[in-house]
Amino acid sequence: VVLNADDPLCLDARNHTEAHSTALISLVPDNPAVLAHLEQGGLAGMKTTNGALEVWNTQKKQLELPLGSIPASLNGLFIPLALNALAAMVTGHALEVPPDVIYNALREFHSDQRDNPGRNNLFTGLPYTFLLSHADGKEAVSAMVDIAEGLSGGHRRLILTAAGNRPDGFIRDCALAAGRVFDDYVLTDWNTLRGRLPGEVPRLLEGGLLEAGVSPDRIRLADGPEAALEIAVDGLGPDDLLVSAIYTSEPGAGLPAPLGSVEADDADYQG
Repeated sequence: VVLNADDPLCLDARNHTEAHSTALISLVPDNPAVLAHLEQGGLAGMKTTNGALEVWNTQKKQLELPLGSIPASLNGLFIPLALNALAAMVTGHALEVPPDVIYNALREFHSDQRDNPGRNNLFTGLPYTFLLSHADGKEAVSAMVDIAEGLSGGHRRLILTAAGNRPDGFIRDCALAAGRVFDDYVLTDWNTLRGRLPGEVPRLLEGGLLEAGVSPDRIRLADGPEAALEIAVDGLGPDDLLVSAIYTSEPGAGLPAPLGSVEADDADYQG
């Protein structure tokens, strides 16, 4: 079993598992639990300070791959992907998969409209840069904000929504996590209301942004996802970034008009 050593609850699971062996993974190079595990001859994966993903066994390095070499990491900006990649690398090593097979599989993993629609799909073939993402929870929103910070030095705009069946505090916390980096915001309902009244979710998000210190003049409310896109694309230039957190798993859905009608194979995306 592979456990996230950065999460106390996951780490504690090693005391309750009947698995033949346990491997630990961590984004913290000097995680004490991982270091102790390695000293006892265990198997572990970690992200180093220089952005490399390493797998160690019996205190010997077995695998090493730069996070930025995995296309879905968006040149290393999407840090949470490192945990998934480490889990795959550790599992592959434990199953005696050849290193080249592991490396090639990760280097060929993309997050695009063909393979992973709606999750960190990056488009550069517009008059601006466009990222179609998904952020369900404050941790996911924070990771999305980090990506936005690394992608553009120009104007950054966010379309933000939340599923209506999430608690009020959950929705406000998402907005609190989004209240940095972006210059302005367009808030809207999700594509289904899930028990909420129209406009209720955007108002909750607005409250969270105001609590985060975002001034009211930087916040606009839209009547649905399509209207939000129409508002958000206005005035953006080649150095600017538009991030849309309106999740959809349908290829071509949730995209600005110039992209919404193209096939996934023809879209100018990266990642």
